[in-house]
Amino acid sequence: MDLTTFIIAFVSIFVIVNPISGLFTFMSMSSGYPQKTKNMYAKKSVLLAMAMAMFFAVAGSLVLSIFNISIDMLRIAGGMILLSVGFKMMTAKVNSVVSSTEVSDSVDKDFWVFPIATPLLCGPGTISTVIVLTGGLTIGDVLAVLVAIALVYAIAYLMFRSSEAISRRLSYTGMLVITRLLGLLLAAIAVGMILAGVESFVTNLLRNLLSEFIEPLSSTVAAANAAAATYAATAAGEAAAVYASEAATYAAVYAGEAATYATAYAGEVATYAAAYAGEAVTYATAYVSEVAEYAAAEAGTNT
Repeated sequence: MDLTTFIIAFVSIFVIVNPISGLFTFMSMSSGYPQKTKNMYAKKSVLLAMAMAMFFAVAGSLVLSIFNISIDMLRIAGGMILLSVGFKMMTAKVNSVVSSTEVSDSVDKDFWVFPIATPLLCGPGTISTVIVLTGGLTIGDVLAVLVAIALVYAIAYLMFRSSEAISRRLSYTGMLVITRLLGLLLAAIAVGMILAGVESFVTNLLRNLLSEFIEPLSSTVAAANAAAATYAATAAGEAAAVYASEAATYAAVYAGEAATYATAYAGEVATYAAAYAGEAVTYATAYVSEVAEYAAAEAGTNT
């Protein structure tokens, strides 16, 4: 689990959930109830909101794919929603997402569902934020986002349980000051989301446009390379055939000349051999005659 991812997710989710903003509505709608009942409503509203946020954090990409919505579109749309909420928070419109008429209509109903759980604790801004935060992340990073969601809603639950103590120690003016500071931080986060979405969208658009021109060019270059390779192979084959024919011709000529020289040299050798053989016979005959005469003379002398 990446600590940086956890910190970014925690700050972003805490700012957009803004438990202080929902605290006013919860206090006003739960007034007159015993503390035990208030704690029950606080627990139920926080658990429902946390379940919704975790669902969209895990299955948000699937929901986007079903409706054919890209993460860049959600970044831009969610950033605009967060920017609007942040601007209203900076102008001290704490519960701007729920009108006073809706609040009064929900007092005698399950007010912990609407408007406490949704849209105050988990509205469009929270849903878009958790989907953007988990888009394209690894399992470990998604786990870090889920832990951040659980921690944010745990803080919201503790604040709702301690609503009476918080209201006594923190005046209405103090809550408005904190809300305005959180609104400024939320607006900055929203601008970052919008810029990231626009940048990614424009980059993908330019990449697609360039690919439409590059692919035909690549096909043309590939065809030209194939033609060049074919021409080179043909030229190499023709050159090899021509050189082979010339080599065969030269080989035949050289072989004929070599045979002629060999025949002439063989004739000369035979002539020299015959001459040397005749001389050898003459010398041998003369030597034999001399030996015979010498032997006859020696024989006469002995007699």
